Amino acid sequence: MRQRLLVSLAALFFLAPSAARAQNVVPNGDFATSVSGWSLLGSGTVAFDPEDSHGTPGSGSALLTNTTSATGGFLTLSRCVDGFTARSAAASLRWKWGPAGDPTKLDLYIDVNGYPNAGCTGDGNSLGNVGIGGGTGSTKVWSDLIAFSQTSPTSNSSFRVNVEFRKNYAGGSAQVRIDDVFVAVAQPRRMVVPASASIHGQNGTFFQTDVWMLHTGDRTSGVLVEHFCAAGQTCGEPRSLFDAPAGRSDRYTDFLAFLGDPNSSGALVFSWDDAFGPVSVLTRTYSPSLPAPTTGTAIAPLDASASRTERSSSGSGRTAATSPRASARTSASTTTAPWRRPRR
Repeated sequence: MRQRLLVSLAALFFLAPSAARAQNVVPNGDFATSVSGWSLLGSGTVAFDPEDSHGTPGSGSALLTNTTSATGGFLTLSRCVDGFTARSAAASLRWKWGPAGDPTKLDLYIDVNGYPNAGCTGDGNSLGNVGIGGGTGSTKVWSDLIAFSQTSPTSNSSFRVNVEFRKNYAGGSAQVRIDDVFVAVAQPRRMVVPASASIHGQNGTFFQTDVWMLHTGDRTSGVLVEHFCAAGQTCGEPRSLFDAPAGRSDRYTDFLAFLGDPNSSGALVFSWDDAFGPVSVLTRTYSPSLPAPTTGTAIAPLDASASRTERSSSGSGRTAATSPRASARTSASTTTAPWRRPRR
């Protein structure tokens, strides 16, 4: 009965209705046959390159070549788009360091700003930006750069998306390929798992929580995970940004230990943007450790607003170590949260 209940909960969770697919509002963001419509600022060039980030025949990418002479020089690929009235945006791109340059000394950013007037005029406000620093992706493979949205204090009529490429050494040149520049109206989601554990209990029990993340969108999403300790415990309360690749399910075992917070329990908060496609999360908390037979329960996340309402009516909960909870291991990968570019 217990096993059938777990399977039923998991099936209900993974078959939950998905969010509407967000439309990419950046014209020629996929650089299918050219780089037309994009402008360039700085010393360098942009050219169409036949290498597509998904290996699609007949499509390609934009090859940026930064030739600035000074250390820290930027080359910016930019496009203004009219008719965008939303106050927040989800943004991402795919990138790969090119043949020229030292990848350990290169930075890349995507920056989206909203404007009150058409033509990207007036005072701009950030709708989202994120960057990666030197050394990231030095193996020269296609990777994803994903920006979490910010909310503009005023309404917008247009936005400008900037892809900023910085070379942190003097002289010479450096290259990066850019593909699938994506901007859409943000659809932020915030879900709470009220109980998780990686902690010893009475009578030799060890409660631990496994996490499954399923992403059914067609582009990689970023999932920010935060851990908040149960009352009376001391722990690091880490934050980690996970890549959720399109069309893939990843399993993480003894999740709190994986985050770097073992010997603790508490709530988990998952944040992502449905503009990149819906993400499903399921947890199971149980004891003892595998491969021994286990007893536990599946815990699906609650919408953050629902969890706040429940907490206010029920008061603070007890620690997860007082009830049966979870584990199992996989090699799913995680990334640390990208740092933001200093404003210039």
